[in-house]
Amino acid sequence: MASISPDSFRRALANFKAHLSQDEEEEFHLTSLKDLKITINAIQRKQASEKTMQNLRELSVFLEGMEQYTNLIELFLTPPISLHSSGVLPSLSFHSIA
Repeated sequence: MASISPDSFRRALANFKAHLSQDEEEEFHLTSLKDLKITINAIQRKQASEKTMQNLRELSVFLEGMEQYTNLIELFLTPPISLHSSGVLPSLSFHSIA
């Protein structure tokens, strides 16, 4: 299996952004997954009313996969929480009994 450089995603994102206008980049930055799903549903409703429906279900499956991928990446990028330093568990100290 081919190895992927840690910078591969950053380079792909930079390449994508290089082709956007300033307005498009700002809109892209502010768009959430929820916004994207709402827009896709609006497009589907419009196409259905015009009887020009396209199969956007494949896009929905792709977005679900990307959401799961994002959750996985966030899981690995989130630093582990020390239960002791977070105050969840008290620090234990052992004293010798003389």
